[in-house]
Amino acid sequence: MIRCILAFLLCNLLCLATAAAETLSLDTSQIEFDDEVIPILTRAGCNSGSCHGAAVGRGGFHLSLWGSNPQEDYTEIAREFEGRRLNIKQPVESLLLKKPTGTIDHEGGAILDVDSQSWKILHDWIQQGGKRTLAKRLTRLEIQFNQTSLTSDAAIFLPLDRSGTLSAVAHFDSLPAKNINHLVAVTIPDASGLEFDLPSMQLTALRPGIHTVIVRYGDQVHTLQVLTPQTSTAQTASASPSGPQSMIDLWLDQRREILKQQAAPAADDATLLRRVMLDLIGRAPMLEEIDEYVKSSDFDKYERLIERLMSSPEYVDFWTYHWTRVFGLRPNSNAPEGLQRFYQWMHEQIAADRNWDTVTRELITASGDCHAKSPAFFMLLANDPRQQAEQLSRWFMGVRMECANCHDHPLDRWKQDDYHGLAAVFARIERKQFVRWLDRGAVTNPRTGLPAIAQLPGGPRFSSSGDVRSELATWMIEHPDSLLARATVNRIWYHFFGRGLVQPIDDMRLTNPATHPQLLEELTESFRSHHYDVAHLVRQIVLSSAYRRRAPATATESQLDLTYNFGPRKIVSPDILLDLIDTATGSLIPISNDESVKRSIQLQDPTAPSPTLDALGRCSRSETCQPVSATSSLTLMLHWINGETLNERIQNERHWLKLKLRENLDPTETHNQMYLRTLCRYPQENERYLFLKSLEQLSEREREDFWEDVFWALLSSKDFLENR
Repeated sequence: MIRCILAFLLCNLLCLATAAAETLSLDTSQIEFDDEVIPILTRAGCNSGSCHGAAVGRGGFHLSLWGSNPQEDYTEIAREFEGRRLNIKQPVESLLLKKPTGTIDHEGGAILDVDSQSWKILHDWIQQGGKRTLAKRLTRLEIQFNQTSLTSDAAIFLPLDRSGTLSAVAHFDSLPAKNINHLVAVTIPDASGLEFDLPSMQLTALRPGIHTVIVRYGDQVHTLQVLTPQTSTAQTASASPSGPQSMIDLWLDQRREILKQQAAPAADDATLLRRVMLDLIGRAPMLEEIDEYVKSSDFDKYERLIERLMSSPEYVDFWTYHWTRVFGLRPNSNAPEGLQRFYQWMHEQIAADRNWDTVTRELITASGDCHAKSPAFFMLLANDPRQQAEQLSRWFMGVRMECANCHDHPLDRWKQDDYHGLAAVFARIERKQFVRWLDRGAVTNPRTGLPAIAQLPGGPRFSSSGDVRSELATWMIEHPDSLLARATVNRIWYHFFGRGLVQPIDDMRLTNPATHPQLLEELTESFRSHHYDVAHLVRQIVLSSAYRRRAPATATESQLDLTYNFGPRKIVSPDILLDLIDTATGSLIPISNDESVKRSIQLQDPTAPSPTLDALGRCSRSETCQPVSATSSLTLMLHWINGETLNERIQNERHWLKLKLRENLDPTETHNQMYLRTLCRYPQENERYLFLKSLEQLSEREREDFWEDVFWALLSSKDFLENR
């Protein structure tokens, strides 16, 4: 009898709980799994890479990254372990609700509030049976700011400490548009620049500059650019040289005017001469070159300088060095002579000014004997098909395809099948002295456990089962998004400015937009219309006012100068730095075991023994390395102070300083030459005065040490170590 009464009371309690939950539900309309449940999980971060969207899931629960595979997610949620995550009869008892609300132990903590709108949607979906229907198709995600619809290339103007309201509207096939503010996921990459309140969808600017907002719903991702001007009303300085305004300056000046920022004046002649020579031919100007250029009053002397440099053999040498370092050129035991032959081939392409799309096609489709002067050795720069796919996507698409190896790319459109489909293109290549296409070879797609089928990323399978690399090259070159052109423009811009319009330069994706998207589009289109002429692109950049402006005080400031108010200031790579040191000191010390090599950038093999280059931080990996300052770490700093690199070159009796001191010249003349050899300028009046005053107070024995100390100080200054 007592058992019956207890059972009766328990049933009543359950009925009351169910009734209470039902009063909290939204409405009786059918909840869609793909369009409502998955977006809620995305908004809460449940299917992010740090949670259940990881390659192996978390806590025995695996979801596709950002809901990229709704069918698999539905199976995992509603069918896995006999559907234990859903309780259709008592929705409030479902693990899908109890875990995220923290009702029971959850590693991620409480991420949903009971009775919140998101909780109600999940509850109602479970109550309706936890089904997955495909009743509607999303055609467009519309983003509004203050009730105004934004176009794909529009930027939001948001003054400092002011707020605006974002809205998201979903457009479905043959259905009315629907507000989905409660379903979108909004990300602010830099929380110091913008503040976003998700419940109210209010966006507030915290500091001036260019900011980014990412809005995600289903497979639609919108990246919004927010422009917040300075509070001052300073006008942009007119620092452009005479003549028509370039396309680059047109876009940058337009953006600068919106942000109410002021541009720096033009760099002085000596500084600009050093900057452009380092960027175009990899060396600083000689004393006579400095004097000739600075003293010239010709109005077109800079333009004529550019043409002279770009038509010189040094230009070809330097850009051969540049591209082979980009490709991570390294020797390979399968083809001992291959590196040298490939270097020679690359040198010929630069000398002939061949169009970059043609060079790229020959690299991607390379076959034949690596010991002949040909691009065949390019295929040996990767150890396996997957590495080859990753390298080519970085170099020629500006994409980190390796992020889609274990799961769909977390921040881009590329799927896991795209990655392994691209790797399959190179699976049948024999990487030996003779590069050739084989009848066999495959890579396994871990998603299916089967051999991956070669396919174009994001596109269809290839039309044939043979060597399809030519089709791949055509796809990269002719892609509607101009993959090759855009990646090449961004990489060359990076070379001159020290940062790409998209940064990092090999991570071009919708969620990592360009700081100046219209400028990137214009340069990309110009590059294509000029038949991938790299020299034309280089001229556009170095002739712009943006490139010719005075640089900021540090390379870090230059990296943060997103509006290019200053000219570039960049760290010099170890190879170029050693050449600068040797030129300044008149060093006769061999760079490597090959004494015929007079400049570091002439070393075809970047692994050739060179203790000095190693001491300066030479890259030791096969991948592309970013240059590091010679004094960026304690080890490098200690070597710079006490090591042989500088001290031996300064103190050597056969080098410039000792030879010059023996001539007993006027100290002012030697001091002038020391500045010209290091900083490529004459000393300022205060520098000369302090030097001469200090020199007068020293004995003859002390003077030589003082000269060495001054020389060391100039060689250690940031104005020497950086290209400014």
